[in-house]
Amino acid sequence: MMEHLKRTTDKVKDEDNRLKASPLRGLVAAYSGESDSEEDQEEDQEEKLTDWQKLACLLCRRQFPSKEALIRHQQLSELHKQNLEIHRRSKLSESELEALEKSERE
Repeated sequence: MMEHLKRTTDKVKDEDNRLKASPLRGLVAAYSGESDSEEDQEEDQEEKLTDWQKLACLLCRRQFPSKEALIRHQQLSELHKQNLEIHRRSKLSESELEALEKSERE
């Protein structure tokens, strides 16, 4: 968990540095031919649910006084975990959702 917290903090710092250094904001990087792993895709999805400029969790509709507090919320908050699970389930197809519910019952 601490490693994920450190990776998230490093990501935020890298993003800040990239935004400060890049005059070409909004442009998409060239495709490298590599596909994201499922974990990377989940992290990217979580990033879309966070406004680092406003220090806000868009999923929970909460704003925080610091990046550390926002990261701590993402890691430890039961509200965030519940909302994230609801969000993930809303993205599943009906057959995927049925398979997930079946596996949870077993």
